Amino acid sequence: MGALPSVIVSPKGERQLENGLLWVFASDIDSDISKIDTHLVQLRGRNRAFLGLALFNKNSQITARLLSRQNRPIDSAFFAEKIAAALQRRERLMPGRTSYRLIHGEADFLPGLFVDRYNDSLSIQITSWAMEQYRPEILETLDKLLKPKAIVLRGDVQARRKEGLPLTVELYKGAEPVREKCSFGGSVMTIDLLDGQKSGGYLDQIENHERAARYASGRVLDLFSYEGGFALALAPNCDEVWAVDISERALAQLKENAEDSKLTNIKTICADVFDYLEELAGSEETFDMVILDPPALARNKGALKEASNAFSNLAAKAIKVLKPGGILLGCTCSALFTEEMLLTAIFRAARRARNNMALLEVRGAGPDHPVLYGMPQTEYLHAAFWQKE
Repeated sequence: MGALPSVIVSPKGERQLENGLLWVFASDIDSDISKIDTHLVQLRGRNRAFLGLALFNKNSQITARLLSRQNRPIDSAFFAEKIAAALQRRERLMPGRTSYRLIHGEADFLPGLFVDRYNDSLSIQITSWAMEQYRPEILETLDKLLKPKAIVLRGDVQARRKEGLPLTVELYKGAEPVREKCSFGGSVMTIDLLDGQKSGGYLDQIENHERAARYASGRVLDLFSYEGGFALALAPNCDEVWAVDISERALAQLKENAEDSKLTNIKTICADVFDYLEELAGSEETFDMVILDPPALARNKGALKEASNAFSNLAAKAIKVLKPGGILLGCTCSALFTEEMLLTAIFRAARRARNNMALLEVRGAGPDHPVLYGMPQTEYLHAAFWQKE
């Protein structure tokens, strides 16, 4: 490992590494990196002390991503060790689950690598150029360890653009179509690993689907329902669920999922949620529970204010159609849109709607989406349950 080039980290960058951040930004590098063309480097402090091995991309703002604090070979054995450890944690925490996030990037100490398991199929996202160089070792390890019938490479995530990587979707193993019928609680969802959103589905919300079902009763309005994660989980406890989404394809899949789950009380509505909420607010329709789970509204810091206002406007209209004593669940899925921002946006919405709202609980993603305490970038999903006075 001594032949690897060294990158000198600034005192600020070194402190951040000590405090749990696994990234070194371009502004925190104190050495000339213009001639370094490798994807793996040694990180060293100003006193030349070894800090760790890092994935490296001199053309990225996140120039180095800490991979190991030990000076060891980064090879197939390294990836086999890390992936096996992640699998063991999931099997211990979620016994019997066959669909979950297996590798959650930095929080599983494999920066830029995300692996989702849907029964016997895998969906893989690689979001850093340096990790992409280890794709053969990663695929070999996953194939040997899990023996999946299909492996899909979902290289269509926008983070790849910042790393100079193309946006592609590839079927590495198996045959099209790659669709898995997955059981979550008492419901069944068909996940399309090639064409579905994200890696195919929303595994990060599974525990929140189950938790929301405990609050559900009467009539439920599920906004941005996509293929029905919340609607399917809540329907057994409700008289009816109105599922609203702008995608006809997603709603068609929701109907199929409802049939497979033997649910007949879900009504699908194809509409723009912003416009539909405006119409509902002027009607006499009311609901015992409203689910507000929009796609990421803030994709960069410059969009945060606009995103907060948009979420608050949606929440205010949702509160208006909520019955007294009813439950509002508001969710955000952007690391930039923090828990505090979510709670503030809903509080502002309550004031605008001239209602008191009691905060019942705040949740995040499930244990298959771990969070590094020193790295807030790994905590992106927030879900808050409120009750209307």
